[in-house]
Amino acid sequence: MISSLGWRGAILVLAGCSLFIIAPLAAIFHRNRPEEKGLHPDGLPPDSSLEKTGHSPSLMEIKPSPSGLSLYEAMGSYRFWSLALMCLFMGFYLYMFLVHQVAYLVDAGYSKLFAAEVVSVFGILAVAGSLCIFISDRVGREKTLACTSALAVIGLVALTIARDPKFAWVSFIYAVTFGLAYGINTGLLAPSAADLFQGKSFGAISGTVMAGFIAGGATGPWLAGRVFDKAGSYGPMFPLMYAAIGISLILLWVAAPRKGPVRNKSEAPIP
Repeated sequence: MISSLGWRGAILVLAGCSLFIIAPLAAIFHRNRPEEKGLHPDGLPPDSSLEKTGHSPSLMEIKPSPSGLSLYEAMGSYRFWSLALMCLFMGFYLYMFLVHQVAYLVDAGYSKLFAAEVVSVFGILAVAGSLCIFISDRVGREKTLACTSALAVIGLVALTIARDPKFAWVSFIYAVTFGLAYGINTGLLAPSAADLFQGKSFGAISGTVMAGFIAGGATGPWLAGRVFDKAGSYGPMFPLMYAAIGISLILLWVAAPRKGPVRNKSEAPIP
């Protein structure tokens, strides 16, 4: 599609798919109230006014759970900052080559068609990885990230080897391993935050933590582009990605979702 329409044309086609396919499907299947699916809002007993009125009360009418920290209180915990920094470094290495993988392969001497095939496999495995988040519910967030970090390292090593066109097939090892790591890792963020912080302020806490992931995801591709412009190679970025993988793993172990939620602001103060 890029070869036929160019980058701008391809993006317009994707935008059209969102407008004419995804939006209608969302309109058909989206439900605004839990009772439309025979459910009740969280925290509301089945024998509440829902049975009498036939509609869900507003959020202001539902008594919030007394548990959970506010965003301000959560920010007083080193576990919050460990999770936020983990997201920053994870976004940094996951998105750094997500943006540049086609340019990297073309620079190595491969055709755009071959690069597109590699990216297609990457996308398929990323989707498959996103469907495997349930594994972390069984083995733990930290152990899951340890496994996906190993996959990411294998993928980067494969990408380095693939610089030699004689090992073109190794590019698909990168696509499989790094694609799986990408899909699973992005799905770990919200559950990890939910393990640590629960209650009425979870949305604000989770959104703040995710801001770190977005910041890392914006910085990584920009830095890779700057380095390539200056050095004429993506080589200097690989040590940074290896470091970011290791740091993000360590930070999640420090945040320790396995220990359960931070229950009060004095439980884990910043030293």
